Amino acid sequence: ASMATLFTLLALWALTSDFTETWKPVLTAICMFVGLLAYESAFLLPFLALPILMIQKVGRRSIGRYVTAWGMVLVLHFALRLWVSGNAMNDYGNVIFNHSWRSYAGNVPKVLGRLFLPPNTDTLLQLVEFSILVVFLAFAGARLWRFLQDQPERRALVLGLIWMPAISAFVAVIAGVSTRTSERDRFLYMPSAFL
Repeated sequence: ASMATLFTLLALWALTSDFTETWKPVLTAICMFVGLLAYESAFLLPFLALPILMIQKVGRRSIGRYVTAWGMVLVLHFALRLWVSGNAMNDYGNVIFNHSWRSYAGNVPKVLGRLFLPPNTDTLLQLVEFSILVVFLAFAGARLWRFLQDQPERRALVLGLIWMPAISAFVAVIAGVSTRTSERDRFLYMPSAFL
C-alpha cells in the first residue's frame, strides 16, 4: 500500500511538473502501472488527477491522451492478472464488494476518525474524541469557506485538496478499518499522505 501511494504521488507530481504534454500522460501511466503492481489503491489515480486537470484547464485533446494512457494501463493490468492468476479479481476482492451500502456508509465515520485518531479499545473515549473532531472540522471548514468566499481560484484549490484525501479514502471505506487496532491501517496510507 505504501508503494502504491508512492507511485500515485509520483504520477501526480509528473502531472504538475514542467514536462511536455506529450510526456505527462506517459509518465503518469507508467507510475500508475507500477503502483497497480504493488496495490489496488493506484486505481484511484484518474479520480485524484481530476482536480489538477481542472485547475490547469487542460484541453480535451490532452484529457483524451490521459484517458487513453490510463485505459491502456488498466487493460494491461487486467490482462496480466488474468494471465498470472487466472481471474481478474482474487477472492479478497470478491469478499470486499459483497457488503451492503449501509455497511459502506457505516465505514465513513470510522475512516474519518481513524485518519485523525489512534485506535482505542475504549468505545466511550472514542465517541468523545470523534465528537470533538467533527465539531472542530465543521468549525474549521466553515471558517475556511467564509475566508475564501471572495477568492474563487483559491476555493477551487482548497476543494481539490479536500477531494484528494476523500477520494483516496475510498479503498478504506470499501474494505473497512478497525477503530480498536491498527490491523487495516494500510488502507489509510494514501489519504494520510494527502492530509
